[in-house]
Amino acid sequence: MISYASGIEPVYYERNLTNSWKTILFSSPSIRIIRKENTFSRWMVNIMGLKAEGAAQGFTVLGGLVLTVIGLQMLVGGINTFLGGSVNALIDVLIAIALLLMVALSYDACGFINWKVRKSGGLLAIFGLSSIFIVLRNVSFDLVSWLLNAGTLAGFMILIAGILLVARS
Repeated sequence: MISYASGIEPVYYERNLTNSWKTILFSSPSIRIIRKENTFSRWMVNIMGLKAEGAAQGFTVLGGLVLTVIGLQMLVGGINTFLGGSVNALIDVLIAIALLLMVALSYDACGFINWKVRKSGGLLAIFGLSSIFIVLRNVSFDLVSWLLNAGTLAGFMILIAGILLVARS
């Protein structure tokens, strides 16, 4: 191979182990610019899909942990208030159980566990949106208020994870 004083080699072709040709557009000791003929675009789509899936799973885990803590706090507070004599606290207990169920279904829709739902970005986004409404207890599309509350921020993270999985496919 011809080597120049600057370390730049001429353009050449080489074959991979998978028998696909690569065009070496530029090569130096530290930088190589390569164009693959057949498989590069499919390979990059697979890599980006894996990164989007990993980010979605990370968002789901973090949001689910926060929502689990909030759901357990709501459950304990609702049971204590119900045992104190307030029948309205039974609604808090049911809402806390619904929130914990949303977290479990979010983990299932993200692909961590195989329980009831297959991996689905759309369902994950719906579970995130419904957990936001469970924590807020009213229908409000004010994004600033969603970001100021820890529970709604966690639900928003699950919503973003669902959008990432939908955008990946």
